[in-house]
Amino acid sequence: MDSKKILFCGDFFASNVEQLKFSDDLSTLIKSCDACCCNFEAPLKSKELISKAGPVLCQSDNAPSFLESNGFNVITLANNHIRDYGNEGIENTIKGFKSSLLVGAGNKKQAYELKIKNIGEIQIGFLSFSHYEFGIVDEGCGNENYLGGAWINSQIVDELIRRAKNIVDYLFILPHAGIEEIDLPLPEWRERYRQFILLGADAVIATHPHVPQGWEIFDGKYIFYSLGNFYFDMYSKSRYWNCSLGVLFEIRENSLSLKHVYNLKYSLDKVEIDISDKIKLHIKDLNSQLNSEKSYMDNINKIAIECWYNTYEKYYISLFNGITLKYGLYFFVKSIYRCAFNKKNYALLLNLSRCESHKWIIIRALTILDNVDL
Repeated sequence: MDSKKILFCGDFFASNVEQLKFSDDLSTLIKSCDACCCNFEAPLKSKELISKAGPVLCQSDNAPSFLESNGFNVITLANNHIRDYGNEGIENTIKGFKSSLLVGAGNKKQAYELKIKNIGEIQIGFLSFSHYEFGIVDEGCGNENYLGGAWINSQIVDELIRRAKNIVDYLFILPHAGIEEIDLPLPEWRERYRQFILLGADAVIATHPHVPQGWEIFDGKYIFYSLGNFYFDMYSKSRYWNCSLGVLFEIRENSLSLKHVYNLKYSLDKVEIDISDKIKLHIKDLNSQLNSEKSYMDNINKIAIECWYNTYEKYYISLFNGITLKYGLYFFVKSIYRCAFNKKNYALLLNLSRCESHKWIIIRALTILDNVDL
């Protein structure tokens, strides 16, 4: 029996694809697969721009055709940017893909719909969900014309997975969640992804943190906590921003197995397979931490404290018009301006309060700090 191959890659964002190419070995790998999947991190542009906290992103109009011409045929759309350009942006994105299976976005029925790819006589199911940031379809409050992404903690998700497993031969859950640019998943996401396995998923393969995180085997199934950026043409100081994992599964003789985990990297104009030890050793260390409860918890608590002092404390100071030189002259001047004109960023406060990832890490950091103070 011939084997069937399914390749998963990370977040894809390209404001310009005209100069972008894949290395020969990566192109050969992608085109050897029966299904190749990535997360399409932002919509195509439209005239409709939503109000939100954080950057508003759109991709090149040629990005869908670029991906399809290079072998991608399963595209996840449940992410925190998919509705940045409103209904029209999502509609333009869906129209931009001509031959791909699109997972996780649309109206509420479409966003939560099990998508199936037939590979010979084998049915492969895909479900994609995002943590609750701006653009979740549930914000439409029953408006069937409202478009957005599927929410990972919707009350319908667990039963959806149970039913899906009874329909398809193999089921992949593709979450988009977590804290950006940290090396390890939050404990709450580890628990949620493990629930997906127990509900019937054959693998859980996540995106969003923009850097690769570790992976583990739970109940005999694989959980990849973040593949990282497959290609993302925005700058970051993060050491692993331009690194990612390519995860290759094989189906042979009615059995699904992990065939290979590729280390990938990209420059401004090229994505390629990375044969150096940079990501390999880093991921090995992260996997080791995931397999040691004490090491994992020590490090995730340390990360939570760092995130509080480097990011969230500053957010809350700005939200309540605090004035401080702690974060430099620019922040100080902006603080005075906000205070003088009583500027309130309610969208940021809403996002910090509503998004599970932000809420969980803030609670963790404050709990640790409170215990230290005691």
